[in-house]
Amino acid sequence: MLEKDLGNELFEKTFPIILTDNGTEFGNPLSLEFNPEGIGRTRIFYCNPRASYQMLMSIRKCTKF
Repeated sequence: MLEKDLGNELFEKTFPIILTDNGTEFGNPLSLEFNPEGIGRTRIFYCNPRASYQMLMSIRKCTKF
């Protein structure tokens, strides 16, 4: 697992958000957003298929926080 190689702190800094489509590989967002100890490590945002413009909209929303 990438987090294990990077360590939690570097993983969080490198991947504060993950933008993706809603494919089955991202079907369990809580397992990706939180590590096994329940510590938050990233935020997942989904876009509709064939709507790449939503990625930019999501980035803009995230940077406001």
